[in-house]
Amino acid sequence: MVAEVRAGLRDAMACRERGDLPGALAAIERAMERLAALGTQLDPAEGAMMRTLARHFSQALSAGLKGEAKVAVNAMKSKAGDPQGGDDGNQW
Repeated sequence: MVAEVRAGLRDAMACRERGDLPGALAAIERAMERLAALGTQLDPAEGAMMRTLARHFSQALSAGLKGEAKVAVNAMKSKAGDPQGGDDGNQW
């Protein structure tokens, strides 16, 4: 499952490099859904929360709301145990 997520994110990067933003967003969404599925297997409540954050992120990016997407990413990072849990200079 982790290898699938990693492959999906590599696909997203390849799409982005080709200038295929819709393809990149779709690949990111698929990878995040796989990760949420893994989270659901370990803890159903955690998986549901991951799906909600992934949906928020995808919808924000699709709508061009970079600030909202950034909020979702920072929430995901915080839940994942990132000690900074916030803005670390990501390019938006």
